Amino acid sequence: MAKLRVLGSIYRQMQRLGYLKRVIWRVNTLSTSNLNNLGKDLVGTVSQTVRVPLNEARASYIKQRLQDRTYQTLKVQASAWLAGDRSTDLPIIALELQDCYLADPTLPSQVGKLVDQDWRRYPVLGVALGFVRAGTYSANTRALSLLRLTPEAELRAFTEYQPESNPLRLSRSQALLMLYALLENDGEIVAALWARLASGRLGTFSDRDAGNLLPEIYRGVIARHRKGSIPADQRDRLIVLETSAEKIANRLDKAYTGGSAREEASAPRIEP
Repeated sequence: MAKLRVLGSIYRQMQRLGYLKRVIWRVNTLSTSNLNNLGKDLVGTVSQTVRVPLNEARASYIKQRLQDRTYQTLKVQASAWLAGDRSTDLPIIALELQDCYLADPTLPSQVGKLVDQDWRRYPVLGVALGFVRAGTYSANTRALSLLRLTPEAELRAFTEYQPESNPLRLSRSQALLMLYALLENDGEIVAALWARLASGRLGTFSDRDAGNLLPEIYRGVIARHRKGSIPADQRDRLIVLETSAEKIANRLDKAYTGGSAREEASAPRIEP
């Protein structure tokens, strides 16, 4: 009986895989863990404010990525600095720790900012990728392997700003472990999705373009597994997958109006 290799509960989990370093460190240092002490710790840690000089990378990040109204003054300051005279001393600004790391131009993209209202959802990714045990939220061998591959400086960088040790950047060994976890737990989706994207037929693509490919991929997985006898829990997951395919398919011919099931299902699979 083939295992269903499709992530469950993927929606609203868009986060950089580097955040798992903090989650797993926290799991490993506590005698007992739960969504409360993992999720709130993660969001609280990366949301702490630090004071840094404004530079071009941070100004561009602020202008493009910080959309909430609470950042309006900061966006005006960044835009004015980008358009004005930069020969004077760099102004000092207050920025969240995660924004400082996300603004790093050496990252492949600057998405993945965590928000307070979704704190409960973030640790679930560690469970879905097999780094944290479901129910007990305890560390397993894979979690300990990631900790072994993570320098102490990267763990400290979650509590104090250390740009040279950006924890959101993945080393080759960390990336290979994450890739293995993705393929083991979502291989039926990501292998098919990545193959289509790598073919080059779409050219430059967005998360919406990638999401448009998912209904066909989902339906292929559903048809393949329904041919044989499957346990009840996998049957339930196929029903959820079928519902997701319909939701995404219903968006294909509609104008983009913001994040939907399509983007929420594609972004966690293409950003890594």
